[in-house]
Amino acid sequence: MRLLPSANRRYLAVCAFTAAVTSAWASFLVLGIGGSSTAQEVSNVGLTVAAFAGAIGCFVGARRRDRYRRSWLFLGGACFAWGCGQVVWTWYESTGREVPFPSYADIGYLCLPP
Repeated sequence: MRLLPSANRRYLAVCAFTAAVTSAWASFLVLGIGGSSTAQEVSNVGLTVAAFAGAIGCFVGARRRDRYRRSWLFLGGACFAWGCGQVVWTWYESTGREVPFPSYADIGYLCLPP
């Protein structure tokens, strides 16, 4: 039996961890643990974390000096902007304010499309 190189093992560990966290998050939402307001908060926080995790992943990918570097930077910036919009949205919903339309969160959301 051949052992995987350390980079492959690390990648598989990150994938397994991500799958476990995502499954736990989705299960929490589907089962409605804690009621609808708790599920809404968990959903908002999870979406915020996912956006910033995507931005970090893209920025890490951009550290390589190849022809895709600029693409990774743009995608990372877009995910970061989306995360900022999600932070504003979460703040609106967490403080009990009515979310206006259009809102400041829309600025972050509209920065995502290329």
